[in-house]
Amino acid sequence: MTHQNRQDFTPQLQHFMQVGGVSTFRQLSQKSGVSEKQVMRLRRGEINQMRLDALQKLSDALGMSIVDLLTTFTPALSSPLSPSSIPLSASPT
Repeated sequence: MTHQNRQDFTPQLQHFMQVGGVSTFRQLSQKSGVSEKQVMRLRRGEINQMRLDALQKLSDALGMSIVDLLTTFTPALSSPLSPSSIPLSASPT
């Protein structure tokens, strides 16, 4: 994976941190008990490189469900549908 294709989820993470009363990435790391490297992976949308227990700890620290965390920080799930992925017509069955 090239760095050019990497998505930046920092604004989304900062929003959830603010809602959860966490002001810095270091504080999120400490509150969740995961490394700052794991927080950086979340910011980059690299959750496929993270362990489930780290994702659970981060979701708990942010006050959100693991499903919401995965939906928000997974690049394929968080990006809008491309026009080519929407069928133009539905055929009756």
